[in-house]
Amino acid sequence: MTERKILRQNRENSRAKLERAAKKTGCYLFLFLCCFIVLFPFYIAAVTALKPPAEANSLDFTWWPESPTLNGFKDVFTYKGGNTVSVPLLLLGFVNTMWMVLPRSLISTVLAGMAAYAYAKLRFRAKNAMFGFLLTTMMVPGVITLIPSYLLFYRLGWLNTPLPVILPGVLGGTASVFFMRQYYMSVPGDMTEAAAIDGLGYFGIYFRIMLPIGMPAFWAQFVLAFVGGYNEYLGPMLYLKNAQLLTLQLALSQFSSSRMYTDPGAVMSAAIVALVPTVLLFIGAQKQFISGIVTSGLKL
Repeated sequence: MTERKILRQNRENSRAKLERAAKKTGCYLFLFLCCFIVLFPFYIAAVTALKPPAEANSLDFTWWPESPTLNGFKDVFTYKGGNTVSVPLLLLGFVNTMWMVLPRSLISTVLAGMAAYAYAKLRFRAKNAMFGFLLTTMMVPGVITLIPSYLLFYRLGWLNTPLPVILPGVLGGTASVFFMRQYYMSVPGDMTEAAAIDGLGYFGIYFRIMLPIGMPAFWAQFVLAFVGGYNEYLGPMLYLKNAQLLTLQLALSQFSSSRMYTDPGAVMSAAIVALVPTVLLFIGAQKQFISGIVTSGLKL
């Protein structure tokens, strides 16, 4: 009987090990499939960027170009849009995007954090009602306010200036306020009360305590705000008509229109060049970004 029990136990252990191995293998296969689906378009873009125009326009698919070339990338950094500007158009668009979007994203994230701190820790009348009204604005499509915004900026004389692109985004987004509020809700109230007893005001508590504690959420929302502004197309297209003020997305659109049918490889080269800054930003802030997103969603 003892030997039979031992044999049965061994068979059960072997079966359990096989089941665990099968589950792990299935999990890795699923993850590999997901990675392939996500990364395959980038591979196609990279391969196409290395193809000469004749091969890039061919309907025959190849996993690697027969005669790789970097002329597409050279074209990206030398194209001046029909000599409408004195510097490469995409470089000008990148610089314009940086000085328009980077300060806006930083200031808007700080202000959103201040609003989140107020909703999370301060006590004032109609706080919940105001926060609920703020959340309802997330359900209003942006296209509804597009025409009124355009008319307002026209009356103010802001058309063809960077102000309509910069100022509306400076005040922070509702989603940023919501996520940072969720993060600040996890901070013990005793900490802020002790700081108030020691003489710190609201701004002192925020900048000396809440902001350093909430850095993961701050970086997460900053990355999201920056990427959103970096990829913005509709607003700059409506408000910026001067070639010297073109943002990167407008420069990409103009470059793509001039090369789409003659040199698809150059178009893919431009897309890859435009993608690099956001990828580097995410890699640099990956730890803080993931921590801020996860914690904002779980700590209530």
